Amino acid sequence: MRDGETWRTWLVGLIRRVLVRSNMRARILTALALVVAAGALLWLTGLFAERLEDNRRWVETVRVSQTSLLSNVIFQRLIDQNLIWVARGPRSVEIRHVSCENSMQRIESEMPAGSDPRAMRDVFQLLCVAPQGELIRNEIEQWNRSFLLLAVRDNRDINGESVTAPQQRAQVGGALQRLCRDRKTAVSRVIMSGCYPSEWRAEFMRGGVAVPTAAQENAVPPYRDFAFVAAEGRYWSGDWMVATALERTPATPAGQAEPSEFYRLKTTIKLGPEPVAVDVIGRPLRLRIGGQTYPVRPSQLNSERPVNLGPFQIEHELLCDEQREDELIEDCSGFPDPEAGVAFAFWFNLTGRPGSEAEVEVDAEPISVFPRELAERVANVPPLVLRRTPHLEVACDRNWAPVANTDPGNGRTNSGCGVQWITPEVVERAAAREPYRILPRDGTTELTAPQTGIVTQAALDAGLAPVVGLTPQDVGSLVAVLDGLPRQAPEDFRLTIDMRMQVTVQQVLDREAPCRGVRTIARPRSARRASRECPDHHEDLRAAVVLLDAGSDDARRGEVLAVAGWPSVSPGLPAWDLAALEIGAPSRSPVSGMPWRAVDISATPGSSFKLVAGLAAIESSLNGDERLERLLRGDLDLGAAARMLQLAARRNDAGDATPKRARPCTPDTFNLNPRDPNEFNTLPIPNRNGTSFFCAGNASENARTPFSNALLPPQGSGCQGANPRGGPRLGLCESLIKSSNLFFGGLALYLDRAKLVRPGPGGREIEVADALPELAMARMSRRLFPDSFPPTPRPSNSAATQRPLRPARGFDLLRGQLDRDVPRLLATPMLLRAAASAGPGDSRRIALGLAGYGQAVSATTLAMASAYASLGSGRIVRPRLLPRAAGRSERVQDENEGRPLIEAVPAGKTALRDDLLQLMRRGLAGVVARPGGTATGQFAGSPLVRPLGAEILFAKTGTATIGKACKPGPGSAPEAPPCPRNTRESNLYSAWLAGWLEPVGMLDRRIAFACTVTHTFAFGGDACGQIVRQILEQISSAPAPPRPGR
Repeated sequence: MRDGETWRTWLVGLIRRVLVRSNMRARILTALALVVAAGALLWLTGLFAERLEDNRRWVETVRVSQTSLLSNVIFQRLIDQNLIWVARGPRSVEIRHVSCENSMQRIESEMPAGSDPRAMRDVFQLLCVAPQGELIRNEIEQWNRSFLLLAVRDNRDINGESVTAPQQRAQVGGALQRLCRDRKTAVSRVIMSGCYPSEWRAEFMRGGVAVPTAAQENAVPPYRDFAFVAAEGRYWSGDWMVATALERTPATPAGQAEPSEFYRLKTTIKLGPEPVAVDVIGRPLRLRIGGQTYPVRPSQLNSERPVNLGPFQIEHELLCDEQREDELIEDCSGFPDPEAGVAFAFWFNLTGRPGSEAEVEVDAEPISVFPRELAERVANVPPLVLRRTPHLEVACDRNWAPVANTDPGNGRTNSGCGVQWITPEVVERAAAREPYRILPRDGTTELTAPQTGIVTQAALDAGLAPVVGLTPQDVGSLVAVLDGLPRQAPEDFRLTIDMRMQVTVQQVLDREAPCRGVRTIARPRSARRASRECPDHHEDLRAAVVLLDAGSDDARRGEVLAVAGWPSVSPGLPAWDLAALEIGAPSRSPVSGMPWRAVDISATPGSSFKLVAGLAAIESSLNGDERLERLLRGDLDLGAAARMLQLAARRNDAGDATPKRARPCTPDTFNLNPRDPNEFNTLPIPNRNGTSFFCAGNASENARTPFSNALLPPQGSGCQGANPRGGPRLGLCESLIKSSNLFFGGLALYLDRAKLVRPGPGGREIEVADALPELAMARMSRRLFPDSFPPTPRPSNSAATQRPLRPARGFDLLRGQLDRDVPRLLATPMLLRAAASAGPGDSRRIALGLAGYGQAVSATTLAMASAYASLGSGRIVRPRLLPRAAGRSERVQDENEGRPLIEAVPAGKTALRDDLLQLMRRGLAGVVARPGGTATGQFAGSPLVRPLGAEILFAKTGTATIGKACKPGPGSAPEAPPCPRNTRESNLYSAWLAGWLEPVGMLDRRIAFACTVTHTFAFGGDACGQIVRQILEQISSAPAPPRPGR
């Protein structure tokens, strides 16, 4: 029965009883009174029921704060009365409060003048007596102890049962699948927390007495600080056990070998055929395996050979974050002080008879971990916020120095840090969400599971995990954002990805990338195939390839058809390791999005960036600079071109014009006016004060290939025009084929040298320090791949939603089709160091000269593919991952998209623009097809190389030096021999190949491409040539899939 019927039945019965028992008059009066009361009651009941319904809805949609505002108020009063403050040292940050053991009289005697004793007394009582004060004191203690860390984990489950039969592994991309300990969940790629719970326990040892220590529930080591542990590649590791209630162990007295107080970590490990790796974050004192004790002394931190402990063997090593990315080995020499605030860890491998059990004990001390961001002073950056407990937040000035800076208000040293109590605000819960799917363009393959949002095996095998994400808990990924969006009905999100091309690209990368970074790239292919893993490649070798639609169809131009990287997510990668790499070492993360996100120096495009310098010069030549026009056409003789670019002839002490190692570049070592123009071989660039020079060369600073190396005969190069003397010529086309650094470095300086300097004392030129966004190359790079666009408001009936949205922190590959940004799909823009504000010691002229040939700049694989797509189509191309026909409006739009590549053309100059752009295209065709081209050898015999005038393949190589692969001087370890003098193998390169392929065979549209192989010993053509060739030949020969709607 409904509530209304219940009330009516009750009232009718009540009135009937009253009428029977009373006289008529009394009955009437009573009945009337009851009717009025019942009416009022029913009215109130309706309001009450409505209020209950409103409350029910509110409870379902609102998460109420778990913390009372009272603690917040008390904490602020304690701050105001100087009873809580932040103390900071060079390697420490602590929240402190007055001791509750102090007498109130002592506190009042130390009060600053003008303080209110009564208010101080009241607040002191709240801190030391009230329950809220105890909560605050406990959380302060917890916050301070959070910098002490002792943690352990192991990968014993690497010996767990496999659930994938060998004959089935081809179906899962070769991934080995294992079961979680629940015997239900299969794991192939990423091990989520809780799959392999920790079986370690901790004890605090004091005077030989063990005190059990609880583990912090769901605690893990800080991702950023310990990313170097994840970089070790510890697969199939279980959860961390982080000891709680840590105390600082007292310093060991002089003459005492061992500390009397320490922590003991204990477990029992069942061994298998694979060694078990144990990671310990803490200072190790001794290991005890199967009752055998092994002291870990400072001189024995790294074992050069296995150590026998009864029936077991161990190998161990100290891990730290002291390595440089341009070195081949890690240098963790010395024994880190656990109080120094430097992150380090200890690792050991345990082997023994399969099936045996080992009782393992590790005696260790916790280490103090100081945030690395506070270790160095940095100006003009926001404060660093430290949130290490639920309610306490400390914000510290990054430009603080530990000096005697005393606050006159309380007599304490100013720490540059502030602290506040954070009360979680009321949070609206999302409305009910219907399932969704992420699909490629043809809709034939599910990339995520509809009910769980977890990435599918098909997406993992195709290398799409960086695009879609791994799980809804993969913060910043597409799947995480979609999981949080309200949906009233099931929805499909179709990407622009062509699954056939995507699979082809990923398979080629998986097969070829490891062999593209070897030291001896020219060895026979059969020898490379004999070693499938190519073990002599650098440990940080990475590769990426992007394919874009660069056709004439406005609706599809710019669609990302394939985006792949290597290495991909390896089987058994723990979720903690993945998060640590993404946060602390993104260059090593398999889901970092390397093709579109610049995370380190690897995004230095080298000579492939000469496209930008060439386009900037073409645009400048249209404004009446006839000498620049003649230079680009190749109509200047060699000497005139060299003098226009301010080149010089450089000699060593013996007078050799092409020395292997030249002495420092000073005016007495180069000649700006040699008699023989063939001697021009260097580009001297003054530093910011003009007191010294950097001498650029054609391949590197010490490689003196002459400027005349780019001279090519018109009949063989395909470059148009005629040299004034009828011989070989040197212009934009020829310089692209031969990849002349001298031409493009001098060209960049010619365009904008005057904007970089101002008159200085003594007639010297002084470089300006302000940002210069209007440099010709900076303008062109923004046109080719801008940072973000002014957002377009989404149409809505609500006036509140009409306001413009915040611009993205990068190029939005989803073009604002979702209501929220997807941080991982924000592409990094092109950046020129010469256009940014100059820091101390920076030289703008050197940076600009280097930018001309792709050094001192940053550009991703996607950015370079977009730039070459724009040249190939003649119109500005913007990449996208969601099709225009997706049925969703776009908040992010760009008025330049689809416009001519060079649009601002003076009257009568259109033909000149088209001629110069055609010269650039002919130069790019010559790179892969003409004698002397930097990728001719890699494409020799390819069906994609066509005769002069019928070219369909256009490309440019690039090689950027990003570091050293060996130590300068005598080597300190076998892994790091001394660098051979001026040898290619001493350098690490970022190798590139970018361009486009016209429609051919089964390929019905123009495809732009870009390839990057970084931390390689090979040059651009060697590293990327075979990768790109195999991809293009395969996608142009295979049948094209039917387009949707046809």
